[in-house]
Amino acid sequence: MEIYVIGSCGLSVATEAARLSFSSKSNGRGVVSSNEVDIYPDDLTLLKKLVINGDSHAKVMRMVQIWLDIDAPRFWWAEMDTYKVGTTAMSASTMHTITRRHLTEHDFELELAGVLDYEWLQKLNDLIDNKDWYGVKCRLPESFLQRRIVNLNYQTLRHIYIDRRNHKLPQWKTFFTILNDLPFPELITGGIDTENKA
Repeated sequence: MEIYVIGSCGLSVATEAARLSFSSKSNGRGVVSSNEVDIYPDDLTLLKKLVINGDSHAKVMRMVQIWLDIDAPRFWWAEMDTYKVGTTAMSASTMHTITRRHLTEHDFELELAGVLDYEWLQKLNDLIDNKDWYGVKCRLPESFLQRRIVNLNYQTLRHIYIDRRNHKLPQWKTFFTILNDLPFPELITGGIDTENKA
């Protein structure tokens, strides 16, 4: 599995929007920076407070958008697809992949674990040679990697973090490495206890 942050935006707009219900403005003193994004310390304090107080208070975090490039196995995508609200994804076509070329060990997550069944791979490629697309699709293992570009917001990412931060699948640990590349990741992780989940 590979994952990259393509971009993020909207934090300054979200900060301004958060102050509307309080009819307030930042005091404009000082600046805090995170991954090349600057905001005022009192704005960050306000956002953290809203996030910790729950979804209805933190709805402004839906304005902070991120784009991710993810190449992950189908079994992981089945779990990620739980989070359909607040996400949009465009994926590479499995059909176009199998109709254009033979599959290799690099098309599967199992290659990393050293347990890819090469006889199975040869059978898949024989089906491709015979243009038996239905047969290939029916026999593709869950370890088949699919690339998607995903757009989601900070509030949705916080839900994912709450649900999956201690998940047994190692792919979730890989997924959360994106936190290192996002501005102010504490707006996603802050105030969450460390009790084990799923």
